[in-house]
Amino acid sequence: VEVDVHFDDRVFVVKGRYEPGTAHVYYLRNGDPGYPGDPPELEIEKVTDKSSGMDVTEAYCQVDAFVDACYEAVGEHLADQDDPRDDHRNED
Repeated sequence: VEVDVHFDDRVFVVKGRYEPGTAHVYYLRNGDPGYPGDPPELEIEKVTDKSSGMDVTEAYCQVDAFVDACYEAVGEHLADQDDPRDDHRNED
């Protein structure tokens, strides 16, 4: 996945691999207890400052707030792709 991340009054291009995780299963069909889901995972491969083109991967991947902003940007990107308003409703 590749997304623009707005952080610290700057814009970064983040490239990486995203796994959405799995949902919690509270109970199985037979009534037995279920199992916990897996959280989403983002493996950041490269971070580039959009204005300068500099590779800043090492500096920013260590900042928890930046990583959180990356997860948020990926989530928004994926939600935009699944948005039903993007369908062609007015086709004849």
